[in-house]
Amino acid sequence: MDKIAAADSVNDVTLGKRVDLSEKRLSAPMIAELAEALKVNTTLTSIDLGYNKIGDAGAEQIAEALKVNKTLTSIN
Repeated sequence: MDKIAAADSVNDVTLGKRVDLSEKRLSAPMIAELAEALKVNTTLTSIDLGYNKIGDAGAEQIAEALKVNKTLTSIN
């Protein structure tokens, strides 16, 4: 999965309220793009990022996005 596809998955309204990005081998740049997309997404309620090597920097980026995102209630 490329960087654009990961972020597009979050912004694609046809996906509904949940997205499963587990085991997608998301890289650091993909996580950064995903975090930015989460900041503006207002429909997603659940995201699964399990079994990706997010790392400390990626976790911090996701945490910052969660400070802004008020609709996401479940993250794995």
